[in-house]
Amino acid sequence: MNRLNSAERFSQNLIHEYLEKRNYEFLDQVIDPRITVIGTGGHEVSRNLEELQKALNKEVVSFSGKFEILDEWYQATELTENIYVVVCQLLAQEENDNRLVYEFLSRVTLVIEFQETGWKVIHTHHSVPDAEQGTDEFFPHRLIEASRIELEKMIAQKTQQLEMSNQQVIYNLKHDYLTKLLNRHYFEEAVEVAMKTTTIGTFVIIDVDNFKDVNDSYGHPFGDEVLVTLAKTMQECFQDCSCGRIGGDEFVVYVEGKHDALMMAHEFKEQWQNHQVDLDWPKSVNVSIGLAYYPQHGKNYQELCSNGDKALYMSKNKGRNKISVFKH
Repeated sequence: MNRLNSAERFSQNLIHEYLEKRNYEFLDQVIDPRITVIGTGGHEVSRNLEELQKALNKEVVSFSGKFEILDEWYQATELTENIYVVVCQLLAQEENDNRLVYEFLSRVTLVIEFQETGWKVIHTHHSVPDAEQGTDEFFPHRLIEASRIELEKMIAQKTQQLEMSNQQVIYNLKHDYLTKLLNRHYFEEAVEVAMKTTTIGTFVIIDVDNFKDVNDSYGHPFGDEVLVTLAKTMQECFQDCSCGRIGGDEFVVYVEGKHDALMMAHEFKEQWQNHQVDLDWPKSVNVSIGLAYYPQHGKNYQELCSNGDKALYMSKNKGRNKISVFKH
């Protein structure tokens, strides 16, 4: 066998012993003390035998997968009488700890020297070809283009996240943190806009009867549950209306146009009782309701709210758990 063939056979045997058999004892026998290694990763550089041994020791501990070589070729070139460079390409597959199997293409350049005890490895350069580089390219511009597209996607995603975050901030600014209904300021603003666009409407104010006793008897978590459930019931019964929370247990609704707000209020009270039965609460919680009509009971928000509040207290004075319409 001539020296070129011998170099190629040695390189093939070296690759199989290392990659497929994980035979590190064989590596100890064929590595020259002058060894240098360049791997595929930015950190995979061994400038001397000591650094290589550390890298191999780490590999033994951290990697427990296995490789299988599917296809390969080797080509040796004589540099001097005893030193040869061998270039090889491998198509291999890896099965890792997660039982995932994938194929990869790898290229290895070996500088080997024939010594009295046989072949020794002086230098190894391991690389992975760039699948994105076209046959007409000196440098993988397509990879750069792919990176640009990926960057644009990231920017678009961050922009969307920022817009969603801004929308959330605006939502939080307008809504009550617990019930998600409009807060006092933005409910008032919504009613004033409605008054300018619709000639008639109804202001509805709802108050939980003896809410302090509810909190004192069953605790604030139960009290919060009452408020949240009340808000959901309002949204079910007063659909397409502006609903808000303007105080601890005080809720408001503005019904635009000719909708029968009084009938909607009665339906709300009935639905509110049904929800409490479904939830199997330890105590029934009642509500009092007051109504004021626009524009006869108020020509602006403040007048309408004030008269709606008076109607509410008419319900309270009647023994609570009632519905009243403001009267001059």
